[in-house]
Amino acid sequence: MASYDYTGYLWPSFVTTALIALLAVYGWRHRGIPGAVPFTLACLFAVAWSLGALFQVAAVGLPAKIAWLRFETLWQLPLVTAATCFVLEYAGLKRWLTRPALALLAVPPLLFAVLILTNGAHGLVWTGFVPGDTLLPVAGPANTLTLAYSYVLALFNAAVLVWLAVRSPRHRWPAVIMLVGQLGARVLHTVSAEGPFATQWVADPFVLLAVFGLYAVALFGFHALDPVPEARKAAVIQMVEGLVVLDPEGRIMDANPAAEQALARRVGELRGKAAGDVLAQAGLDVGLLTASGRREVELDVGRSGPRRYSVHVSPLEDHRGRELGRLLLLHDVSEERDTQGRLLEQERALAVLRERERLARELHDTVGQVLGYVSLQAQTAAKKVADGDVAAASQLLARLTDVARHAHGDVRQSILALSTMPSDGWSFLPALRRYLDDVRTDYAVQAELHAPPDMADDPVDPEVAVQVLRVVQEAVTNVRRHAGGCAVRVIVAQEDGALRVTVADDGRGFTVAPAEEGRDGHYGLAFMRERMREVGGSVDIVSLPGLGTSVSLSVGARPALEGRG
Repeated sequence: MASYDYTGYLWPSFVTTALIALLAVYGWRHRGIPGAVPFTLACLFAVAWSLGALFQVAAVGLPAKIAWLRFETLWQLPLVTAATCFVLEYAGLKRWLTRPALALLAVPPLLFAVLILTNGAHGLVWTGFVPGDTLLPVAGPANTLTLAYSYVLALFNAAVLVWLAVRSPRHRWPAVIMLVGQLGARVLHTVSAEGPFATQWVADPFVLLAVFGLYAVALFGFHALDPVPEARKAAVIQMVEGLVVLDPEGRIMDANPAAEQALARRVGELRGKAAGDVLAQAGLDVGLLTASGRREVELDVGRSGPRRYSVHVSPLEDHRGRELGRLLLLHDVSEERDTQGRLLEQERALAVLRERERLARELHDTVGQVLGYVSLQAQTAAKKVADGDVAAASQLLARLTDVARHAHGDVRQSILALSTMPSDGWSFLPALRRYLDDVRTDYAVQAELHAPPDMADDPVDPEVAVQVLRVVQEAVTNVRRHAGGCAVRVIVAQEDGALRVTVADDGRGFTVAPAEEGRDGHYGLAFMRERMREVGGSVDIVSLPGLGTSVSLSVGARPALEGRG
């Protein structure tokens, strides 16, 4: 039975084993991060290797030392293979690790393990052992071949790490540290195996401590396996909005795939370019770079034709508040605007149908009734003439003339209302302007419109706009017919999220009495209130005899669209 003695040389193996075991636990806890699983496997192989070195040093007697030498050597090639898988995954090259590739990588470690376990029969791994304070094996041809294979993998890993350090600034320092650890371990292993102290101490714990100590610096000091940066990277890549990062000089540092599509340029082409030049080529106003906030622009790039984007520009600052550059977010709102356009057209079509029904009822109640009355009175006048009652016939004809004049005015008013019906390209403010122009031309009434110059042409939905316009028309008609006014002012404004329209005249005015609102001589107030109630609005009448009348309308306004107008 083998025996073991304590020696001070055991402490390097203890420290190394404990450190690597902690790294294995850390790697397993972060196993959802690319590279964490192969890193954990490499740590487990390294723990087995370090324990083998520990028991080899503690073992008394040549057979026990040889057995533990075989055990620790068994894990060396799997460790190098797992390290290769970790480096590829960490560098974002996991697509290289296909099933055939993994199977091919597993062949050398398995074959080497079989040769180690059967070395006594063929001596291909070791041809002998040099005794001393520590056991020094004499390498056989298979050992030399596997050592060369491990160096090839190490050089491959070094090349990948160099590529990663050059390509990705975020991974630069972790990659450099891991590269130093791998190359330094190779140099330390070579010196310890061939130096003057080769038979006096076991170098494997120091080699492993150097490698995984530097890996610990990369992991904990630079968050090499921190899930937050990877999650942020994935979120940026999968963002629907285009993201463009600018440095303080206005050069493009990075962009995500959505920005590539919006600007029709690859990230590699965008990096380092002046953002002003790129934006100008894409049809964007360069002034976007100096003004924070959100604007809506149209880009005519790529094969899909012009598309509408909402552009948000904001400064980038570090935790101390120092500006690092600027951030551009490009949100494609083309589909949203198309949908809004289709809904607006549907609303206009519905408003047309409802207004036609209302006008049909009004024409039936006014012109239809008037024509019936004219027909009846004309027959009566004809009978009077036939009976020789010329005076009565003349009186009836005079009354018919007056009725016809009023009917003609009603027809003209209806035609004027029809001219402001919603149609393709119809908007509230332009329709209101046309109506007041016609009032000035046809009735010699000084009709003025006062509206903010920056107000949208469609401050309310089309159906609401039609009702508001009809109430304005009724108020203006009342000024002409009943108030005897010569001038009317229509004031349009948006206040507190509501559209407010005021129609003020210089007519004779009247005393507002609720019981009289339905009478023709009192401005059709019932008509106005009915229309405004249908759209959730209100009417306020202020009038005094001799001081004119003010009709104020209020209805919820449409939220302003960014970038509109």
